[in-house]
Amino acid sequence: MLQQALDLHRKGQLAEAASFYREILTRTPQEADVLHLLGILEVQRKNPAAAIELIGRALALNPANAEYLVNYGIALRHAERFEEALASFDRALAIQPELMEALISRGNVLRNLGRFEDALASFDQALMLKPDFAEVIYNRGLALRDLLRFEEALVCFDRAVELRSGYVEAFHARARVLRDLMRFEKALAGFDHVLTLQPNRSEASIERGNLFREMQRFQDALTDYDRALGIQPGNADLLVNRGNVLADLGRFEDGLVSYDRALAINPRYTGALINRGNVLRDLKRFDEAAASFDRAIAIQPDYPFLAGHRLYFKMSICDWRDMQADIDSIGRSIEARQKAAMPFHIVATPLPASVQRICSEIYTEEKRPSLSYPRPDAYKHSRIRVGYFSTDFRSHAVAHVAAGLFDLHDRAKFEVTAFSLDIPARDAMRARLEKSFDRFVDVGAISDRDVVALARRLEIDIAVDLNGYTRNNRPGIFAMRAAPVQVSYLGYPGTMGAEFIDYIVADRIVIPEDQQRHYAEKIVYLPDTYQVND
Repeated sequence: MLQQALDLHRKGQLAEAASFYREILTRTPQEADVLHLLGILEVQRKNPAAAIELIGRALALNPANAEYLVNYGIALRHAERFEEALASFDRALAIQPELMEALISRGNVLRNLGRFEDALASFDQALMLKPDFAEVIYNRGLALRDLLRFEEALVCFDRAVELRSGYVEAFHARARVLRDLMRFEKALAGFDHVLTLQPNRSEASIERGNLFREMQRFQDALTDYDRALGIQPGNADLLVNRGNVLADLGRFEDGLVSYDRALAINPRYTGALINRGNVLRDLKRFDEAAASFDRAIAIQPDYPFLAGHRLYFKMSICDWRDMQADIDSIGRSIEARQKAAMPFHIVATPLPASVQRICSEIYTEEKRPSLSYPRPDAYKHSRIRVGYFSTDFRSHAVAHVAAGLFDLHDRAKFEVTAFSLDIPARDAMRARLEKSFDRFVDVGAISDRDVVALARRLEIDIAVDLNGYTRNNRPGIFAMRAAPVQVSYLGYPGTMGAEFIDYIVADRIVIPEDQQRHYAEKIVYLPDTYQVND
């Protein structure tokens, strides 16, 4: 009977194997090996509680069995009892110090505990025993990625797939770390290869979709999300991602349907409620948007930046109830360095400049890329090359006041380039602006990294951000250093709270001299007003 059970177990016929194991235990209930094997099977059936009970009984009969201890730890890890799992692996290694499975499992649970350096040491110990063990090299790469040591992680994943050509998990991890390194085209090729090896691997479709969205390739992202939904129709996170990209495409009604489908699956999904509120705002259905934010804040009042969203929408619909209490509460949260509001949402409040700076610092820390980039060396041109970056080169307030500015640059001294960060508009203002610059380039459909690469190829001396923290802004371009000198101007006269913006152009009304300390940027005062008017 045991041999039959083992054969069925190896073939993956778990229900039939379990039946045989249990029949044996009815006859010999103290059979430790059978208890252990049935426990392993219950782990495979994603039933860790039963596995812990069964392997625990086996250990009571044979407490010094290292293999039992390893699988007991694995069951505890599946139950998210990580400290107990670690103790079980340590007991196994005390008995058998070179037990490979114990070293690997110990490293994995240390990752669960956030002890990444210790995890790395455990994997390194395993590699001393077997240097070309692909699984350990792969897990070592995961620990290095946890530590944000992306280049070293990439070396590990490359080695793992070299040792095992069809290692899907390692190829997938390799694509992820290429995305971390912002090598987007290589990351895309990596996800493509994963999906060639395993076409129904929905996680790869989702992550490729996320990457397409980051690269501004919204239709490709939507295709990937729809593909993944064919495999996981009940995935609420995926439905929210789909709603987001539909909103990017301006298909707000379709996006709303996607958010509502996510909320039908999980009515307490805070992120879906917030994004739903954003789309309702774009549809100018302000009362419904406010109701969506109210539902979200009732469910999760400390959700990042939610309080500021709700305040902004209350102001949008002139709902002044409890306004001062809301503002005071947000101010206290920001002073405690909590993610209470986005900078733009509090500029129209009486919160002091000191609080606005803290708010910008928190938001910048949250949103900018994790990698730091060196400032390009200064270029030497006969004419200074100025690049204006904006989502608003169209019929928009910024364009209406600044159109004449672009015309009036002294072309003997300056070469002026527009970097249009949004989907191209087709209106009279856009047509005028295209003639106002020496060069007008649409970069709304390419990634931040590629925009930076283009700016550097064009050797832009001064990059001027006309957005700041207004809608659809792309601070990642400036965090990656598009130019040796970077300036904030016009669109957002508050501080960015970031070291990568060198100057802000203002006047003494916008930034009184006694408020300078609340700005991270150096302040350049214009003599009268900072606002140009066409």
